[in-house]
Amino acid sequence: MGFKLHTDLTLNPEQKGRRVSLEKEAFVTMQLARISSAATALKRASLRFVRGKSEIANLIRQQQDSRDQFAVLDDKLIKMRSEPREQIRSQPKSEIEKLLSALKIKMGKLDKEIKIKFPRYSNLINPDTLSLLKAQSFLDEDEALITFGTSNDGEKTHVFVVGSDFQNVVTVNLNTKNLEDLVGQIRASIVVKSRKVPAFSLAASRELYNRLLGSAEETLKGIHHLIVVPDGLLTSIPFGVLVTAPNQNPRATSQKSTLQTKGLQKFVSPKLE
Repeated sequence: MGFKLHTDLTLNPEQKGRRVSLEKEAFVTMQLARISSAATALKRASLRFVRGKSEIANLIRQQQDSRDQFAVLDDKLIKMRSEPREQIRSQPKSEIEKLLSALKIKMGKLDKEIKIKFPRYSNLINPDTLSLLKAQSFLDEDEALITFGTSNDGEKTHVFVVGSDFQNVVTVNLNTKNLEDLVGQIRASIVVKSRKVPAFSLAASRELYNRLLGSAEETLKGIHHLIVVPDGLLTSIPFGVLVTAPNQNPRATSQKSTLQTKGLQKFVSPKLE
């Protein structure tokens, strides 16, 4: 919750600060939201497989309780900061900040202890984030990375497009319900049932392309290799089936889908024979 809301506020058009710096910050917090969600699920599952009074079980419980408390307080503090100044003065913001500072120290000590005593578990639940500059350093001139993040309320989608020497972050009007519907239609049209190939949903494919990548077309000119890092529902479809024009058919080998730039198709998804 906290990381998603932080990303939303950072990318808000009215947020003060250099846009480039804000986008770099949002790129990291978007990853933290994913890691936090996955790590929380993993930690809760871990408790089922360790003995109730074992040392690792005790440390995991303390760590999870601290993170839960931190998330609640951090979420509250972020909401306070987004309110008018006259309202913020009347609220105990300083007390929350003190509690957050104490929890940070406690979590740091717990993380360090777990890392020393149980390094393999620590590496599994605490993968490193990648800064935007570091991501750019891995890309060649004709390569770009594109990834997505859902807003805290599920009403919008943040689209991050990163090249070796550019970045473009936009927030599009694609909510969770619309995404579920479009992905569902596309999946239903590419899954073979009873040895029958269903009619491909060109309308859903085209709409999802427009919603997600339409705003990035100009940015992606000259890019031959697109690295797509999907999340959530978007992991269930191959991006090579998204079409850029109403009359395209991604099943036809003579046509191209999302990949109108030469050489892009083989990297995103194989041709559908």
